[in-house]
Amino acid sequence: MNWRPSRLSKKNLAIISAVAIIAIILGVTLATPALTYTLSASVNLPQAGSVSPSGGEYELDEEVILTASAANGYTFDYWSGSAAGTSPTVTITMDSDKSLTANFKAITTVTHNLTISINGQGIINPSEGIHEYPSGTQVTINVSAISGWGFDHWSGDATGTSPTIFITMDSDKSVTAYFEDESIILGGGGGGGGGGGDDCGCN
Repeated sequence: MNWRPSRLSKKNLAIISAVAIIAIILGVTLATPALTYTLSASVNLPQAGSVSPSGGEYELDEEVILTASAANGYTFDYWSGSAAGTSPTVTITMDSDKSLTANFKAITTVTHNLTISINGQGIINPSEGIHEYPSGTQVTINVSAISGWGFDHWSGDATGTSPTIFITMDSDKSVTAYFEDESIILGGGGGGGGGGGDDCGCN
């Protein structure tokens, strides 16, 4: 006698087959790795600064925040490649492979020359000559007299008779300190006294 599966057995076989197919489909889906993209970040001048993070693998649509940091003597300028703008912080959406560069530039310091001179004999600080200062620097200049000489006045980009002056270096400047020979001044005063005696004799 041949055995034939009952209707119930056929139904069970159909259910088992369906479950097996679903399990296979789910198994393949779970085994599929997440889609990732590569991020690469660099700098135009290695000594000028850095970017954090410098790169890596990121999942689809993941947002990555990158920050450019300048080294001493440099400043961040702009992004190029897969990013644009002048802000040192930028956000990248990883919907494909990305490559970007942080561009830095050297800080240029503007300087001005201060020329200091003496007319006569005396002491001045800073010394006579040409001195270079960053723009905006305030320079203090002091003078002091030596025996037989007296400080008289300033000329050029300074005026007055104070022995101490302050110069703001917003352009090239030149100052001269004038000293007078006290022996000449005293000699002139003596001649005046002789003239007074003549006047008295006329009375």
